[in-house]
Amino acid sequence: PDPEEELSEAHLSTQRPQAGEEPRFPSPDVHQGWAFDPSQSPPEGSGQAVGLIGGVQERRTFAALRTSGIRVRRGPLSLTYLDDGADDGTRLAFAVTKKVGTAVTRNRIRRRIRAVMVDLMRTTPDLVPNGAILMSVEPAAVGRTPDELRNDVLRLLDALAARRQPVLEDR
Repeated sequence: PDPEEELSEAHLSTQRPQAGEEPRFPSPDVHQGWAFDPSQSPPEGSGQAVGLIGGVQERRTFAALRTSGIRVRRGPLSLTYLDDGADDGTRLAFAVTKKVGTAVTRNRIRRRIRAVMVDLMRTTPDLVPNGAILMSVEPAAVGRTPDELRNDVLRLLDALAARRQPVLEDR
């Protein structure tokens, strides 16, 4: 054998190897809200809120919060509460301006505060009142630890209970 010939050609088999197993594909994720007919598009929007806290969407509720809501402020958070008599439970909305940070930062602080509120509703349901709540967030809230944020929300809810007490006694 010529040494140049050994370096220039590789001796490989031209037959395919036998597959040991059939390839497995994961089953598709099925969502109840998706259309079964591929020609139909799925419904738009995030759908109904699942969990203990709903959202505030009505313009008249936001207007009533602005005009006749009870306002309290503790640390970098402030809260406006309105007992509108609806039996929808607790509904929560956020006012987080661009001063707080990027969209990612604003969404993260919303999720963190919502998680604190849901946790408080599970552990102490009578602490969080039924009605509409508008939570305003200042930039200093972003740097808070989870415990500090929880304490801020607890202090807000305690201050709200103190402000609501005279209103409840007048009825």
